Amino acid sequence: FAELKRGDIRSMGFDLNGCWVPFYNWHKLFAGLFDAQLLCGNAKALPVAVGLGAYIDDVFASLDDAQVQQVLDCEHGGINESFAELHARTRDPRWLRLAERLRHRKVLDPLARGEDSLPWIHANTQIPKIIGLARLHELTGNIGDANAARFFWETVVRDYSYVIGGNADREYFPAPRTISKHITEQTCESCNSYNMLKLTRHLYGWRPEARLFDYYERAHTNHILAHQDPATGMFAYMVPLMSGSARKFSQPFDDFWCCVGSGMESHAKHGDSVWWQSGDTLLVNLYIASTASWAEQGATFRMETAYPFGEDVAIRLETLDRPRDFAVALRVPGWCEGAALTVNGAPVPTAAGDYAVIRRRWAKGDRIALTLPMQLRTEAANDDPSTVALLHGPVVLAADLGPADQ
Repeated sequence: FAELKRGDIRSMGFDLNGCWVPFYNWHKLFAGLFDAQLLCGNAKALPVAVGLGAYIDDVFASLDDAQVQQVLDCEHGGINESFAELHARTRDPRWLRLAERLRHRKVLDPLARGEDSLPWIHANTQIPKIIGLARLHELTGNIGDANAARFFWETVVRDYSYVIGGNADREYFPAPRTISKHITEQTCESCNSYNMLKLTRHLYGWRPEARLFDYYERAHTNHILAHQDPATGMFAYMVPLMSGSARKFSQPFDDFWCCVGSGMESHAKHGDSVWWQSGDTLLVNLYIASTASWAEQGATFRMETAYPFGEDVAIRLETLDRPRDFAVALRVPGWCEGAALTVNGAPVPTAAGDYAVIRRRWAKGDRIALTLPMQLRTEAANDDPSTVALLHGPVVLAADLGPADQ
């Protein structure tokens, strides 16, 4: 950092003045401090973040805008998100100014104009920057930042994503809509899907749409769940889709890839997007056995299901302080045909790819039953109708070709 302040900037894709992705590491450090404050009530965490922020602000204060852009040519995670969040927690405009200055214009400005700037660039370098724009939009209302985030999400999901919801070949976006030509032994870096799910949560918070959670479910079920070895707890950097390829899992003492760090987070977050609330509506977006306490309504819900290994979802209103009027909205996945929904045995209309909304006066003990019939189906690559994957319900199927070491 002393070299940077003197204007000695040697910025490579992943190497900044001989240091490997330093601002990516700082972004993760800030995220840990913020979680320590919010989730653990550690009052010391925020002052540490402020002190670290002051140091970095001093580094960038020595640079002109062209030099800042040169620094940002090295992978920097979501350092813009870090300072946006520091502003949100302190209300100090200093951090907002820094967050907005740390805008990698080469990539982000075209996206804000609706132009695809992604071919042949490192994929996971970009997603945290976009999450930073999403957070800035939430704090400032800047519509350009929201447009960039939405355009990026739509473009990646439509043009660059594989059937499991992951993206990138050998960590890079290829040409758009060329999936069938990039089914290799190094597809779908796990950090990419971790970050795409994080971005999806932001977009959904702005405007709830069932299709956002159709994507979330796909990547969560088929990539995130697949990237941890249940026998050892270790993580896969890539989830390769080429026939005959296998996941390589980390070793406890020899590997600490980025996907180990995001892996630890991902498998502590399976419950954080199941239930949502907007006004007097409770939305159910993922079908994972869980409970939800809705303090404003004095209600507690319990979901029991074996989904995606089973088709049936049962939700019971376990506690309710008194009969109340509110709505429960259940996502009917876009892949599902013939979903059936009942409340206390009485049928409720449903439509695939949307929400089935139940608005009524509820009482303790009311029961919701949802059946999501799962059929075997094929899905083609986005550029070749003859390259297909097999799916059953939300699950992408794989053939067992025997032991990976053989």
